[in-house]
Amino acid sequence: MAAESSDIDQHSDYSTDGMWELLKKKAVLPTAEIFSEYEGDLTLVVGPPPQPDIQPGLDNLSVPTKHESRRFRVDSKTMATVSDVFDCILFGGFAESKPAAEPWVISLPDDNPWAMFFIVATAHGYSSYIPERLGTDELRIVLHLIDKYAVKPILAGWLQKWISECPDHHSLSQDVAWLSGHEKIFTDHVKASCENARIDVRGDLTNQSSLALCYYASLEGFDQEG
Repeated sequence: MAAESSDIDQHSDYSTDGMWELLKKKAVLPTAEIFSEYEGDLTLVVGPPPQPDIQPGLDNLSVPTKHESRRFRVDSKTMATVSDVFDCILFGGFAESKPAAEPWVISLPDDNPWAMFFIVATAHGYSSYIPERLGTDELRIVLHLIDKYAVKPILAGWLQKWISECPDHHSLSQDVAWLSGHEKIFTDHVKASCENARIDVRGDLTNQSSLALCYYASLEGFDQEG
């Protein structure tokens, strides 16, 4: 069950967006599990590790640390079922595999905790805690994590809803349109790029910022020489 669910259940008149905001307010302690599956055998510590809150004139070792990570207790087989990436991480013989005696804890410092909540909650059947609307920045963060762990199929319905409910969805970036599978927005971006493209003095095709498009190709590994 999701952490703090008893508090949420007491507000049955809350919209899903209201429950989402309540959950975020309740889960403010880094040691608290913001998601806890009853039979979970794995704890995911998601987000950057504690960083010292450095203050002038104080011994850094005695200064309280600032916690940005959050904890999720999940069922490892469920996570492996919905994500080939997690399947490889958890059961592929890597360092993250289940230890013989110690509790199974994996740190994911590069991931956003609240974006991970979408994946974890949906994977375990708690989609009622997923908000119906996301801001543009929130949507971008969630989409990139969905793409990273290859879990788009379990959130496909939500993706289309988030796109349609996003107040400024027509201004979504090209990468968000691509990741969400929104063909019209992506096509509009491509058309605009073509219409506004220019040729620089070296003969390279450039975008509106005068940056050569071949630069993006090399970053993505699409350059023919690579």
